[in-house]
Amino acid sequence: MKKISRQGLRATPKELISLGKELIKEGEELEKNLSLKYRKQDIAKRKWQLNIINKNPGCSDTWEFEK
Repeated sequence: MKKISRQGLRATPKELISLGKELIKEGEELEKNLSLKYRKQDIAKRKWQLNIINKNPGCSDTWEFEK
């Protein structure tokens, strides 16, 4: 059996909601700049890659969203 390695990220619901709103706004702007018709439902279903970084490699619980 393979050993599974996991990483975690601590975030509050408020941070996640804020990030979700930012991603939807980014999606709307992208669609507008590309002159595409969009629907908010479609943008909200789109998948995004969220990068995380650990500025303190010696600590395993200091992961945060990369900005």
